[in-house]
Amino acid sequence: MNIVKNIISSGIPVGKTYPVKRGLLISNYICFILIVCITFLFTIRNTFYNYIDIDAKLCIYYYSVGVLAFMTPILLNRFGLIHISRIILCYIPVLFTWYLFISQMLGLNQIQTNIFDSIRIYILVFSVIPYLVFERKNWEFLLIGVLPYFISILFFENILSFYEVGYQQKGIPETGYELMQLRSITAYLILNSASYAFQSIINSNDQYNGTLIQRLKNINQELISSKRQLTELNNKLELKVQERTEEIVVSNQHLKAKNKQLADFAFFNSHKLRAPVANILGLINLLEQGSITRSDRDLIIDKVKQSSNVLENVVSEINLLLEKNTST
Repeated sequence: MNIVKNIISSGIPVGKTYPVKRGLLISNYICFILIVCITFLFTIRNTFYNYIDIDAKLCIYYYSVGVLAFMTPILLNRFGLIHISRIILCYIPVLFTWYLFISQMLGLNQIQTNIFDSIRIYILVFSVIPYLVFERKNWEFLLIGVLPYFISILFFENILSFYEVGYQQKGIPETGYELMQLRSITAYLILNSASYAFQSIINSNDQYNGTLIQRLKNINQELISSKRQLTELNNKLELKVQERTEEIVVSNQHLKAKNKQLADFAFFNSHKLRAPVANILGLINLLEQGSITRSDRDLIIDKVKQSSNVLENVVSEINLLLEKNTST
């Protein structure tokens, strides 16, 4: 199987377009199929029809020539001679058919009608090869490839008569044979018209697929560009979020500091400030009473002084705290 795979994939270059690769595959497949068919016919002939008066060595010779001939396009494809390979592939089947039959017909005194029909059948079958291996845009090569089959069908009797093996010269008379030429031309036109239509459909599909592929590439580029923009936008948003987060952290720190300052101020207000003020107010109320003695008055005044000093110290601490809060 690896040998067959290597033969079929001969000459398929990396990076070529799909139609080129398809043409190479088809041409290699056709050559491989022709080699298999020749081998099959050779085997069947020597197994079941060995009574036919054809020399065995000559049969092997024909078989060898056919195999070598149909291997030639594969070898040319391997060396990159794509167009030459396809032209040769178009010519080899028809030339080999003429050579095979005429060389044997030369040795016959009379030729049966089925031999003439066999030549026509093979030429008609092989006439579709140019439409399989050439694209419509390569119309020059397509025309060159079609030419031998067109000439063979149109001038069928003239070619045989040139080698003196024509129906009028060696053919066994048969009623209605004269219509075979018309039938062959009609069959050729039908077969080639269908092949050309089939090729046109394939080429149109290739163009349509090419358009779709280009659109997909454009969409892919747009998606890549959009993804890049989204990535940049996401990075900017992350930076802004990080900056905003840092600002919030700083603000929270300031708020915590303010809350601590308020807590300290509340502590001073509720504990240190109220106590001396309350003491002073209470002592003043005692002084306002007229029933106290002089010694008590002096004691109260002394206590008022002490409370005033305490109050002054508290006020100083509050001022220091306020100055600290103002500086931060």
